[in-house]
Amino acid sequence: MQNEKPSTILLLTGETMGRGDDELGFMLLGNFLHLLAENGNVPQNIFLLNAGVKLAVDGEPTVGLLKRLEELGSKILSCKTCVDFFEIEDKLAVGEITTAKVVVESVVTSDKVITM
Repeated sequence: MQNEKPSTILLLTGETMGRGDDELGFMLLGNFLHLLAENGNVPQNIFLLNAGVKLAVDGEPTVGLLKRLEELGSKILSCKTCVDFFEIEDKLAVGEITTAKVVVESVVTSDKVITM
């Protein structure tokens, strides 16, 4: 029997990590993404939901980190409803737009779901 790597997805639901100070939370999230890329054990999919879609907007410091994770094998997927709500489709600099159906299918079929 072949030993497959468990599928992991990451749900980024905002522009910050944790609650409290947004500036600190943004720095923590950026550091997390940087260390995740350095670790090399990247999630299969990274879903950007709610304000998390803003992390993929051209000019944001997180774009380079997301591009690096994409190069390492993660699919970066932004929620269509969220992108439309914030009116940023033409500003996305990394990844692709996806539907709620894809998010749901991934959540229920993945071995591990990490939400931040």
